[in-house]
Amino acid sequence: MTPDAAPVNLTTKNDLSETPEIVRGVTPAALNASLWVDYTLKNTLDLDIDRRATRQYFLTHVNPNTRFFHSVKEKLKFMVAEGYYDKSVIEVYSWEFLESIYAAAFAYKYRFSKYISASSFYGRMAVRDLTGKTYLERFEDRVVMTALDLARGSEDDAMRYMRVQMTGSYQPATPTFQNSGRKTGGERVSCFILPIVDSLTSIFTTLGEEAELSKLGGGVGICGTNVRAKSAPIQGRLGLGRGSAEPAKLYENTANYVDQLGTRPGAASYNINALHMDAPGLLQAKRAIANRDVKLQLNDLHLCMVIPDVLMEKAAAGESIALFCPHDVLRVTGKSWTDILIDDWYDILVRDITVRREVRDARSYLTEMSFTQSECGEPYVMFEGTVNRANPIAGIISATNICTEILQSQRLPTLFKLGGYTDTGRAVSCVVGSISVHDFLHQRNFAADIATAVDMLTATSDMTDIAGVPPVAAANRAYHSIGLGVMDYAGFLISEEIIFGSEASKRFTDMFFETMRFWALTRSTNIARERNTKFEDFELSAYADGSALQWYVDRDRKDPEVVQNLVEKFGIPVPTKQMWIDLIEHIKVHGLYHSYLMAIAPTGNISYVRGVTPSLGPAPLLIEKRENDLGKTYYPAAHLTNENKDYYPLCYDIDYRDFIDVYAEAGQHIDQGMAMTIFGPADATTRWFNAARVYAYNKGIKTIYYVRRDDRNERPDSEGSLFSKARECEACAV
Repeated sequence: MTPDAAPVNLTTKNDLSETPEIVRGVTPAALNASLWVDYTLKNTLDLDIDRRATRQYFLTHVNPNTRFFHSVKEKLKFMVAEGYYDKSVIEVYSWEFLESIYAAAFAYKYRFSKYISASSFYGRMAVRDLTGKTYLERFEDRVVMTALDLARGSEDDAMRYMRVQMTGSYQPATPTFQNSGRKTGGERVSCFILPIVDSLTSIFTTLGEEAELSKLGGGVGICGTNVRAKSAPIQGRLGLGRGSAEPAKLYENTANYVDQLGTRPGAASYNINALHMDAPGLLQAKRAIANRDVKLQLNDLHLCMVIPDVLMEKAAAGESIALFCPHDVLRVTGKSWTDILIDDWYDILVRDITVRREVRDARSYLTEMSFTQSECGEPYVMFEGTVNRANPIAGIISATNICTEILQSQRLPTLFKLGGYTDTGRAVSCVVGSISVHDFLHQRNFAADIATAVDMLTATSDMTDIAGVPPVAAANRAYHSIGLGVMDYAGFLISEEIIFGSEASKRFTDMFFETMRFWALTRSTNIARERNTKFEDFELSAYADGSALQWYVDRDRKDPEVVQNLVEKFGIPVPTKQMWIDLIEHIKVHGLYHSYLMAIAPTGNISYVRGVTPSLGPAPLLIEKRENDLGKTYYPAAHLTNENKDYYPLCYDIDYRDFIDVYAEAGQHIDQGMAMTIFGPADATTRWFNAARVYAYNKGIKTIYYVRRDDRNERPDSEGSLFSKARECEACAV
């Protein structure tokens, strides 16, 4: 959208005059629920009901409970004086400029398109007074404060940052959008991964760091692969090792205990290599029925299985697989497990008769994983070999974050025996944000808006210093990692009458994400040149010699007519071979500022605020039922109309191979990962789960997030089973 000629006054009430008048005696939630009642009982789809519910919400709730200010100056002085806004963010700008940026933001006349969008924003993100009953912000206020905060005094940058948010081209992740400019609140970033060294000191130091990050609103991935297995020797005495299950339970309890100032419990995941001897026991801990030790049952902690190539290969050949203890891996290799790739050492460990092992049938082991997924939607999966072959940065990637899209090299820390670091190592800290593809492309400003998105993510990373967790702070300073992703991708395809999973969608995906990566890299190398700063150990990366990007020069991609038409329609600046050659040479000379640039997060929360399809994939239902602490909300799928409702593509109706193919086309261009959920039919068996996993592996998919089975016929009020009730992090939960 473009701003109207006349600015809207700061105190103007939300004008919803295009929708019907207020319905007396009916709450907005009840009106919204009638959308579902009509759809399920009468088989009718009246999308105007949701618009009326949105209007009702503003007229009966938001407008009467919003504080009135006569001017921008009055508002900002009040917000600073009362401790809601950070004075240092405001005082670097002139009052003249502040008035102009607010006028420009309100000139867009932004209107929430859906009830869930408005209720999620005001219920979770808008600043309220200390009573919690009076709203002090509207959407435009939050956008402007985010822009002012990240621009750090630059008026030009602040205007750019405001514009991409108001037009919908780019949306910062929930923590950035919610916390920017506030005097008190959480951090602007929320994606972390913490490694554990095999020592009691490390286990409990990580426990404290998990608590610190959970307090800030972050989702924490924890890598437990190095923890010695149950009954392993300690100080030479056999049978004393307590294993990984008990530390995992400690991390679960800590996430539950640290409740982010009473707003919601923390969220964490536990990564373990599938060849770790304790991995089968952790699978059992996720299964409430099968697990006999209730004390170790994992209800709220996510589990991620890190699967090496050798396990997939042994399963394909119908052979057995050996599981090992990290203590033996360290003894034989001289390195901690996460400092090696187990594929490289597997045969050596098997031949060494001094190495303790547990032998299992590889196919049965993977089937056991599938059975657990069929019960609870987990474990997540990370294909270790695939991830590390695609990694352009020096080092080993041994774990992922709580949503499976963050994949970065880590370096183990060194600790004093009684705590404290002699070497902080490098954990993982990553800030994410998303291009909202439909609105982004309609702006016809591809390269410039990608650059602005990268600048906003860079500012967020530069301004973040989590000193209480030294390995995270060190990683952020060294690598400047960001994760630029997408949302409303499927929504754009729908608007262009392209079915997700079709050949046209696959070809467009290949073109779009190549172009997106090109312009993101272009901005990163320009920042490196402007600041004369490269990420740590750039010279050891595959970017330094050009090998990471050479395949773009070597390949010969031919776009079909449907893709060419879209390129012309939206002015997409697709890079040529010569453009890639020039960029590779520029990177060799000037380097890159960011070690990692792209990642596709689930974008659950912020997508609902924006009223768009989340992440890369399509919606699961025409009308979704969402239930959380704000109550029940019924959400008509983004871009759903009465004209397209009969052929609107849903996740469950797309063949899993076509679904995975689209992700594979995107994934080849993404230096980190994607939060890909696989959607199965109602009668999906463990054989189906196995087949889907093998297909994803063969297509080069790096990670699998949740697995959902279609149970719409069993539970017509559901969105299809999510299975797991474990908590998501603030950036992704609704």
